Amino acid sequence: MSLLGTEEFELDFPNEYIISVEGVYDKVYGIAAEVVMMLRFKTNKRTSPPFGLDSGEVFVLEEKDHKIVGFHGKAGEFVHQVGVYISPISKS
Repeated sequence: MSLLGTEEFELDFPNEYIISVEGVYDKVYGIAAEVVMMLRFKTNKRTSPPFGLDSGEVFVLEEKDHKIVGFHGKAGEFVHQVGVYISPISKS
């Protein structure tokens, strides 16, 4: 059972792609490791609403002139780490 429910952010593929992910991590009482509290996705067209609670230390995953093509990380009951795979944005 999820405390926050399930949310979706649908892309207009192939015209829209993710260029960065902003997130927040923090300590949660009773959990030894820090957890990802919130993720927000920025595309070449718009920015998603925040998914989760926007409270804690901010991090941003992005590289200039690249798009995000995949994700990896560590999770159990909570998400503990998140990373991205990137690819150059083709100039067509």
